[in-house]
Amino acid sequence: MKQIAHLRADRAIQEGFESSPSLKIPQEEWSVLRDCDRQVLALNLFGLSNDEIAQRVNLKNSVVASSSILRASKALGIDKAKRDEMRSGIERLSNPKLISGYRDINERDRLIGYFYNKASPLASNSEIFSFSPAYIEKLIKKFLRKLVPIDQKILKLELKQKLKHSEIAPLVQLDKSRVFSRSVAFKKQVREYIDSYLNLKSWLPRQLDPEMAALLGKRDIAILRSFLKDDDIGIMAQDHSIKEKRVHELLAKIAKKLGLNREEFYEIKEHNLNKRDFQYLYRNLLIFLFPPQGTILEKLKDLGKIFDPQSLFNSVVGEIKNFNPRTNKRYFKLMLQGYSQGAISRKLDISQSSISVSLGRTRLRLLTFLEDKLKNEAQKA
Repeated sequence: MKQIAHLRADRAIQEGFESSPSLKIPQEEWSVLRDCDRQVLALNLFGLSNDEIAQRVNLKNSVVASSSILRASKALGIDKAKRDEMRSGIERLSNPKLISGYRDINERDRLIGYFYNKASPLASNSEIFSFSPAYIEKLIKKFLRKLVPIDQKILKLELKQKLKHSEIAPLVQLDKSRVFSRSVAFKKQVREYIDSYLNLKSWLPRQLDPEMAALLGKRDIAILRSFLKDDDIGIMAQDHSIKEKRVHELLAKIAKKLGLNREEFYEIKEHNLNKRDFQYLYRNLLIFLFPPQGTILEKLKDLGKIFDPQSLFNSVVGEIKNFNPRTNKRYFKLMLQGYSQGAISRKLDISQSSISVSLGRTRLRLLTFLEDKLKNEAQKA
């Protein structure tokens, strides 16, 4: 019934939890619950665990879900026994096979179970459960190019035709034990590919295809990530115990595997460095003002009591606009976006020492500005 619980949860999420999941809860009482409490109680009644609920509605942890269930139950005047009764009634409500989407869920779980664990598909990365069977098959087909023809044939016979290893062995002219070992090996490769794909989706720039990037080796992916962060080539070479020339060669091969020429590859890096979220920019600002860890100086601690991070950030960036051009605002902007002094030097073709002096001057002026701002606020108080 677990897949049915998830299916009902998906439908409730799409409908905004507007309707009570049980006829024993009056609609007027249900509608006045807090939105979060209504969501959590509905998912609980559909049969999801507190951990699963927390993940579905982005709660901090299962304890928050439990508190929300108790609060909603108290508002509705029901206890655990009543909740269990309602949940049991919902589970008996209809034949699961008649629920829209049941076949797709079974097919999806079969595909995931085949590559992960037939007994427990939940051993896989939970994010893959949001994919349709067709999407999972598309990912697998993308990976098949890495398998040798005999493994592709074994996979097709085992997955599509559902043949046993003993039945596949004569068809591929191998011993049963060899079919088994090859099947275990390529299933592991597919799992690693899917896990790599899911990880890449979380940070890869939108211009790069995570399906293609997941076909890269672990070292190539690590080098790609360093490149997109604009890490120094010398450091990249040192990290991977190779020569700088080899790093450049690997970057060229990675670009080719991703279907890009050198210019397109570098343009994506530049775009990636200029698209940072606020938390990233704010952290860079703190590290710039208070090196090396970004910990605010003791004499400026009260800033946090007066300004939230966004207000403080806006004040500092606004003050930069008032600086004399000789402080070179462009250096400051690039630094916020994640460029190192070396990267700024290469990008603008200016000596690193000049950039260092300019940024040092900017830092001192900003610290003076913050101290004055703190004094002014203290006088107002």
